[in-house]
Amino acid sequence: MSNDILRLLLGTTLAASVVVLLLHLLRAPLRRWLGAGAAYAAWAAVPAAVIAVLLPAREAPVEWGAIGVVLQPVRAATAAVSSMQAPMWEMLLLAVWLGGMGAMAIGLWRRQHRFVRGLGELRRRGDGLWTSETSRDLPAAVGLFRTRIVVPNDFDSRYDTRERRLIACHERLHVSRGDLVANAVVSALRCVYWFNPVIHLAARRFRVDQELACDADVIWRHPGARRAYGEAMLKAQLEDLPMPLACHWPAPHPLRERIALLGKKLPSARRRALASFVITLMTVAAGYGAWAAQPAQPRAASMPESVIDRDKPPGIRVEGRNGTPPLAIELTAAREPEAASAFARDAEPADEPDRRIDRSKLAPPRYPASRHEGKVVMRLDVGRDGRVTRVGLDRSSGFEDLDQAAMTAARRWYIEPAIEGGRAVASTVRVPVEFSLDEPQAIARRDARASEGNMRNEARMERR
Repeated sequence: MSNDILRLLLGTTLAASVVVLLLHLLRAPLRRWLGAGAAYAAWAAVPAAVIAVLLPAREAPVEWGAIGVVLQPVRAATAAVSSMQAPMWEMLLLAVWLGGMGAMAIGLWRRQHRFVRGLGELRRRGDGLWTSETSRDLPAAVGLFRTRIVVPNDFDSRYDTRERRLIACHERLHVSRGDLVANAVVSALRCVYWFNPVIHLAARRFRVDQELACDADVIWRHPGARRAYGEAMLKAQLEDLPMPLACHWPAPHPLRERIALLGKKLPSARRRALASFVITLMTVAAGYGAWAAQPAQPRAASMPESVIDRDKPPGIRVEGRNGTPPLAIELTAAREPEAASAFARDAEPADEPDRRIDRSKLAPPRYPASRHEGKVVMRLDVGRDGRVTRVGLDRSSGFEDLDQAAMTAARRWYIEPAIEGGRAVASTVRVPVEFSLDEPQAIARRDARASEGNMRNEARMERR
C-alpha cells in the first residue's frame, strides 16, 4: 500500500514539475500573442497531467507461453512478521509526507483564518458588497462556499464612483469565473506536494496570471476606462501574501506589470477563439503525454480461466494456440495452524492435516514482460469468509516484478475457510508460486526428481 502511494506521488510530482517548467517558459509568449486570459487558462495543464498519471496505464499484449504456475505448498513452521509488512523506509517516507502535508494545510488554514478574523464585523452595503472594519489587503472576494466581496472601511472616500464600479466588476469576475475554486485547488496541490519547490513557484505565477487575466476581462468590458482603472490600482497594493481562498484587488506582484497591460491592445474575437483552441490542445497534450509516459502494463493475449470440478481439485486452464495443447495446472495449498499466524491473537493451535482448497477462485498471476524465472513464496491470511485479508512475502524470487505479480494476483483470491468446531475460522496458508517458461508437466517431473534425490540422500545418511 505504502509502495503504491509513493510510486503515484513520484509519478505525479515528475509530471506536474515538467508541465510547470514548460508553462514557465510559455507564459510570456502566450500572453503576448493570445492575451492574458490564454496564459492563465494554460495552467489547467498541470492538474490534467496529475490526473492522467492516476489513470490506469496502457496495456501491452503478452503471450501466455510463459505463465505463473501454482505448485503444491509446504506447511510453514514459523511466521515472519517482517516479511508481511512494508519496508521500514517506505513507512518512514509515507509518515514524513503525511506530516508535511498536514503541517502545510494547517499553515494555509491559519493564514486564511487570521485574515478573515482581521476583517472584523462585516456590514452589507446597498450595492451588494460588504464593508470591513479594516482597510488592509482589500478589496477582496473571500470565501469558497459563501463568497463575499469585502471592501475597506474607506472605500467610498478613497475611490470615486467610476473606480468603485470597476473594482466591483473585477471582483465579481473572479467569482463568476471560478477563480476562488481554482485557488482552492492550487492550495490543495501545495499541500500534497509541499516538498516540491516547483509547485510553490507555480502557485505564485498562477496568481499573477489570474489577476492579469481578470484585468484584461475588465478592460474588454469597459474599453474606455483604462485610465480610471489604472488610477484605482495606484491607490492600493497588497501588503502581505495572498490568502489561499481569496482574490485580492491589490495584486501580489509588481504594479508595473498590471499597468503595462492596460496599454496593450486587447486580442480580437478571432484571436480569443484561437486561444481557446490552443489551450485546449495544450491541456489534452499534457494529459496524454503524462499518461503515455507511464510504463506499459503487460496484458495477456488470452486470459486463463479457473476450472472448478466437483470430482477434481481446482485448477487453471490456458487454452493452446496454433495447435499447442492446453496447459492444466492443479492448485492446492496447505493449511497453517491459526496460532502460527503473525497476526492471529488468542488462537489455539490447530493440528489439522493439509487440505485441498475447494471452491477456490484463483486467477493466475500475469507473467511480467521481463520473462524472468523464479519462485515466490507467499503467506496469506484467509478470513472466515474465505477472502485473502493479508498478503505477505515469505521468500522473494529475487525479482521485484515477479514478487509484485504474484502478490497482486493473491489479493483477489478466494479460498474456502478452515472449519473448526463446526464453524469457519481464520487461518494462514503458505503458497509458493513458480514462474517458469517450462510447461507444468516439465516442472512436475523436475520436482519429482528433486524429491527422489532427497530421499536417496536421507537413505544414505541412515545407512552410515
